[in-house]
Amino acid sequence: MAAGEIRTRRLANVAQARPPDRREPLGVAELVLINSGTSLLSSFVPVPGGIGVVEFSLEVGPTSAGMTASAAAATILLYRLATFYLPPLWGFVSFRWLQRNGYL
Repeated sequence: MAAGEIRTRRLANVAQARPPDRREPLGVAELVLINSGTSLLSSFVPVPGGIGVVEFSLEVGPTSAGMTASAAAATILLYRLATFYLPPLWGFVSFRWLQRNGYL
């Protein structure tokens, strides 16, 4: 796993909504545990991109830490948007710019 992807996952998880019964967001230790468990589980299940396995892990982890299911689902959607759907768009724009300016 690339260092940039790990940072993106961490940022996506840090941006989570607060659990309703707590004043502070999930702690760093909880986020690291959720991330590590998600990475471990997704490496055991051979699914391309971890689709489904990652979502399940990211739903179970925060809800067991006190977050509501709807807030965890919103977090999962933001996570997938930031790590799965937006990078190809950025890459396409960069590729077109490189072609237009004669670098490729």
